[in-house]
Amino acid sequence: MTWTEACNDPSLNDLPYKIELDAHGRLVMVRRQIAHCRLKGRLGRAMSRAGMGNGLCISCPIQTSVGVLVADLAWHDAEWFDNEADDCVCAVAPAICIDIGALIADEAGLDDRLRGYFQAGAKKVWICDEMGKIAFYRSPMVKLGRSLRIPKFPSAL
Repeated sequence: MTWTEACNDPSLNDLPYKIELDAHGRLVMVRRQIAHCRLKGRLGRAMSRAGMGNGLCISCPIQTSVGVLVADLAWHDAEWFDNEADDCVCAVAPAICIDIGALIADEAGLDDRLRGYFQAGAKKVWICDEMGKIAFYRSPMVKLGRSLRIPKFPSAL
């Protein structure tokens, strides 16, 4: 299955899951929880307060080497948006991809997501755990204690 096929399949419209595709085109569904939704909202508000509101994208589908990943939040500049705005799935990742870590099952899943986002062109990846603590990555192997791009961005919500 391709991402376009998944987007056009009416049977997938109202599922209470976050849907992604793995590297083999198989649907991956992850249940949504209220805590996850609250963290997504808190992260979005924090990004807006930090001056990142204009480039904020919610539930951004990105074609990666590990399949189509849907970043819970993403930030991009105007040039990126001009190039990607009409597509069903992003061919190039936004500058910052953000996931709520409670949905990442294990360390191998985290490694795959980091690798996928960075190989697709992300400059930074932020992972927020279920307690609101944020890990900032500048590569799959380099984890930072704070955002270098926005030093005043909180490391916990």
